[in-house]
Amino acid sequence: MGDFEPKRKVYSIDFENSGELSGLEVKARSVPVGQFLDLTALAASERDAITRADVERMASLFAGFAGALVEWNLTNDGEPVPPTLEGIRSQEASFMLEVVFTWLAIIGDVMPPLGKPFNSGETSQAPPLPMEVQSPRQAS
Repeated sequence: MGDFEPKRKVYSIDFENSGELSGLEVKARSVPVGQFLDLTALAASERDAITRADVERMASLFAGFAGALVEWNLTNDGEPVPPTLEGIRSQEASFMLEVVFTWLAIIGDVMPPLGKPFNSGETSQAPPLPMEVQSPRQAS
């Protein structure tokens, strides 16, 4: 059997109608399932009050996003912010958490387009279901 290597997807996230984030455009890759699950667990735990013990987990959440971040149109004082962990660390936490949560929601919820059907388009007939109720003795 031949080798198959899927292409990594890059998602364009447009915050067009997102209030304070309106105008922000972000491109970020998808991540492998294991990393997605880890990042989702980290994101879920960060929605509550943050303690000192949470700092390392939050750093891992941002680092995971930084590894997937391809580009964005983000600037500070007119200067482009690099799409790197350093660039992420230069931003306000609430802003970056909103970006990361949006990215996780998109890569977790997007359904791939349906491919060609497996059959010729015809529906296969299911065997008829019995319509009479069996007594307990007949059912066993």
